[in-house]
Amino acid sequence: MSYLALFSGQGSQRPGMGRELVALSTAAATTYELAGDVLGIDLLRAAENRHGELSRPEIVQPVITTFGLAAIAAVRQWTGLAHAVALGHSLGEVVALSASGAIEAADAIALARCRGEAMGRCEPGAMAVVFGLGHATVDDVCAGDAGEVAVATRNLTGQCTISGAVAAVERVCAEVARLDATTHMLPITVAAHSPLMRDAVLPLRAMVESIPVQTSTVPVISCVDGEVITDERDVRDRVVGALLEPVDWPLAVARAVAHGQRPAVELGAGSVLRDLVRALVDGVEAVSVGADGLPAVQAIVAPTRQPSGDSRQLAAAGLRLVASTPSTVEMTAAQLERGKHCLSALRNLLTAGPQDGTARAASADEAVELTVEVMSFKGYAAEVTRKRLSASVGGRA
Repeated sequence: MSYLALFSGQGSQRPGMGRELVALSTAAATTYELAGDVLGIDLLRAAENRHGELSRPEIVQPVITTFGLAAIAAVRQWTGLAHAVALGHSLGEVVALSASGAIEAADAIALARCRGEAMGRCEPGAMAVVFGLGHATVDDVCAGDAGEVAVATRNLTGQCTISGAVAAVERVCAEVARLDATTHMLPITVAAHSPLMRDAVLPLRAMVESIPVQTSTVPVISCVDGEVITDERDVRDRVVGALLEPVDWPLAVARAVAHGQRPAVELGAGSVLRDLVRALVDGVEAVSVGADGLPAVQAIVAPTRQPSGDSRQLAAAGLRLVASTPSTVEMTAAQLERGKHCLSALRNLLTAGPQDGTARAASADEAVELTVEVMSFKGYAAEVTRKRLSASVGGRA
């Protein structure tokens, strides 16, 4: 079984995003290493948001792009399957194109930084969500401030986002409120998909024209008009045009599903796209890598590849525990090397095939002992590790 790949845009970021993904997948870890080489910064550390990095477009856009590319690499490692159709929301379209072979991963990460830098240099603005009013009506209200505010995204029937100059957005919010709509101002100053992004077009165009692109290997559906993005010229024009043009998510999802209904997987840290697809498509199975985890993705996309429950759950819990727990002592070189071996063995348990009762019990024991060993290198007693591991899997350690 293949799946529909959904790639999140700005707004999907979460502090700490990527840590668990890297712990559970060597393919994801490789993607983050590539990003570090391209950008010269550690995106996992940046995603900790200790100094507000996730509010800076020149950082958060590469963070989101790298997470999406790492997530799809991890899903392929866990399931053995590639996606059949791709769809990205705003920035996510760049990630969708890269994951589908149109743009090299390194170029997509650099492009995301360029896009974020260009948008960050534009005039500050505002964005707000409007609930309970038809898109056409909101369009008409925005027309009163033509060139200053516009509908940026159409998410669901009766729900859209407006974007533009602060005063114009506030005026539209006040006017639609008189029409019984509800509004919510978003805590951002970059007015995406609005006329204020005009000054970002030229630098992004220069970047897009400087990198090699090609036709994607699987269909990528435009989030603007629902059409399949075709050749190299179309790829370049779409990436630049999306700065100003509104997202029509219901149309894009409908066109993607028309290629064959299949499970949908959000390759992002949040769950907004998963929930929107569930609301738009009756009966669809949808899951998020960030919100639901790789085991949940595997269960829907490739159920026959799932290893036995206890060993998989214990291995996943062990990797999460190791990734989220700081060292209390300095590890020796030998311990670091042995720790890498243990983590690799835990990852192998996650992707092992079905087992009989005896093998299942042995794998579960192995997952516990591997976790205990690594945690001992970090300064934690075996009893403490066993208790924490047991608590995380409901007493099965």
